[in-house]
Amino acid sequence: MRVEEAKNDSSMKIIKEISKEVEEVKQRSGEAAHYPFPEASLRFLRSIPGNSTCVDCGANDPQWASISYGVLVCLKCSGRHRSFGVSHSIVRSLQLDTWENGVLQMLEGGNVQWNKFLSRHGMGSEKSSRDRVYFTKAALFYRENLRRHVDKVVKAGVYQGRHMWRQRPHPQPSQTTAKKKNIDYGK
Repeated sequence: MRVEEAKNDSSMKIIKEISKEVEEVKQRSGEAAHYPFPEASLRFLRSIPGNSTCVDCGANDPQWASISYGVLVCLKCSGRHRSFGVSHSIVRSLQLDTWENGVLQMLEGGNVQWNKFLSRHGMGSEKSSRDRVYFTKAALFYRENLRRHVDKVVKAGVYQGRHMWRQRPHPQPSQTTAKKKNIDYGK
């Protein structure tokens, strides 16, 4: 078996485990028992690029999450996020809190994804002004679109991994639309 095939088999196994865990989380909603972040999902979450450090300060091995942005933060930064209020950042411990929902937002988000979004919008380069970005219209846009994206994933049924949504072909504008806007697509 080639290395690539072994990686694909391993990835598929992890995705199946995650899918099963996500379904279990949906079914237990409202129960009083304590359920930390699901184990296979946590391994996958930690493997997402940039998630080995706090999204705000860079501290290693963050143990807290901002569900609103799908990012991982350290204990110190989790306190700052809590001070923002739940309308700006919903924060949970990966081990201490119960996870009834928010798992998919964490799996579909990521520290690198959030930082790239901030860079595209000319924000986040200075750590000293980092708190302000969470109160911008851009941050609201990101939160709402991450939530909408996760809603689409949930409606699609069984979770099949991040790659399923990132590898889908994006529809090209029709030639009529392109001509109206004087866009040349090289055809």
